[in-house]
Amino acid sequence: MPLADAGHSDLALAKKWVHAVESRDWELMNSLLSASAIYEDPTMVYFDTDAVLLQNREAIVDFWRQSSIDSGAQNISYQIESCFESGGVSVLNMQLSLDVSGSYWGIAKDRIHLTGKQTTCITVVDDLIVHVVDYVEYARVFDVVNELRAAEIHD
Repeated sequence: MPLADAGHSDLALAKKWVHAVESRDWELMNSLLSASAIYEDPTMVYFDTDAVLLQNREAIVDFWRQSSIDSGAQNISYQIESCFESGGVSVLNMQLSLDVSGSYWGIAKDRIHLTGKQTTCITVVDDLIVHVVDYVEYARVFDVVNELRAAEIHD
């Protein structure tokens, strides 16, 4: 995600958040969040688990750090397809691409490549992020994982 167009707007700060996730820059992520920031991913219910709801900066950074470690995430990138600000919220519609450990998904491969669409909504107050909501196309992720699992069965 190019930061060349990142100025001082709330949308620019939202793009810096995306960059922090891509680069796994925990210090940058920490500096962008208010102490009482909230992070949500209601689409995590797709994994037969509770939606993610985190309610402070430390919990959010720890969640992203631990998720990255657990999944062996590498080469994370977001292609921003469109973005806009409305009603105090920056909305980013993106294409997600990442490589993760095959074993994380129960697949006997060192790395697997996953893609999907993601919409992220970010609210900024006083130049700090106070709320992030991710909506991820997990169905596409599962399609790829299931295709890889099926291929292993037939090998």
